[in-house]
Amino acid sequence: MSEEGCVMKRKKLGELLLERSLVGKEQLASALEEVTHIPYVDCASVRPDAATLSLIPRGLAVKCEAIPIETKNKELVIAMTEPQNLASVDEIKFTVGMNISLRLGFRSEILAAIERCYGKGEPSSAAAAAPAAENGQGTEPTGAIEFISTSARQANREAMQEIQAELAHRPTPAVRIVSEMIAAALKKNASDLHLEPQATGVVGRIRVDGLLRDLRREPRTMQNALTSRIKILADMDIAERRIPQDGRFLVRMGTKQIEVRVSTLPTQYGEKVVMRLLNTDAGLLQLAELKMPEQVEASLREVLSQPQGLALVTGPTGSGKSTTLYCALNFLRRPSVNIVTVEDPVEYVLPGINQVHVNNRAGLTFASCLRSILRQDPT
Repeated sequence: MSEEGCVMKRKKLGELLLERSLVGKEQLASALEEVTHIPYVDCASVRPDAATLSLIPRGLAVKCEAIPIETKNKELVIAMTEPQNLASVDEIKFTVGMNISLRLGFRSEILAAIERCYGKGEPSSAAAAAPAAENGQGTEPTGAIEFISTSARQANREAMQEIQAELAHRPTPAVRIVSEMIAAALKKNASDLHLEPQATGVVGRIRVDGLLRDLRREPRTMQNALTSRIKILADMDIAERRIPQDGRFLVRMGTKQIEVRVSTLPTQYGEKVVMRLLNTDAGLLQLAELKMPEQVEASLREVLSQPQGLALVTGPTGSGKSTTLYCALNFLRRPSVNIVTVEDPVEYVLPGINQVHVNNRAGLTFASCLRSILRQDPT
């Protein structure tokens, strides 16, 4: 098959008809509007402002063949080549964090508009975020976040106070970026925040509903500063980069308090950081709030109502094992029952429950705890 034939196979029928002048643009646009029930917009005249343009990164605009037009009534108006592509629509909606109003556009016009509006280079994260920040969009205000130390060491508490003061007055790029990434992850209800070093830079990714999605990219020169800042927050050794480390700290954002579990892992291009975001109020959920199928929920309630027995909760990371177990404890707890848990670590604090945090170095293991529980009047 000729090269021309291959190119033709990749084009849509409407594009071919338009290129060969077999149909006029107005006729084709009218027909597509009637079929899709989505209004057409001529992208040749589109001139979005800087704040609107910064909501969708250039890479995503090219990938989804979409161009932002304007923000109207708390909705982002965008033109797409394929507005019926639900995967692309969901990805854009997730990225901008707001509802979107779809418009139909021709591929050639949208790609030309992307080149004209974005230019040839991808704007830096800081440059792209600046216009959005001026309009109260895109990034979370850093002043809304408060970092809280969980360490007993006075040095770490003092370092945390210095970071908080710096954040409130004149934050350095590293402090600002870490704060904005955590705020954005919390806003999107992410369970994990990844900071991954690569050959050309550092990629921030978040896990939402079990799927990892790109959040933002930073230059490679920021890698060590970002990692060190997170390690200071989590009371970890910033000089040790050869072995994995674990730590934790608390974040307060408005009325919500989040526990952040930090894990570092040395990789080819530097330390990879993963932060698990744990909502301290999640353990107080009721079984009905898990939105299980009715039959599954009924079976679970029946199992939990038995006087004795063993229930196994299994699944991959992030599937909701801990949340399910804490909901089960919340279902069982009452003044007439003595409940003791052995956890490594204690993820959520439940009133009325005796929770034991395993400490292998001190000899407080699962086995020793289980033996002691038998002498603690379990009922």
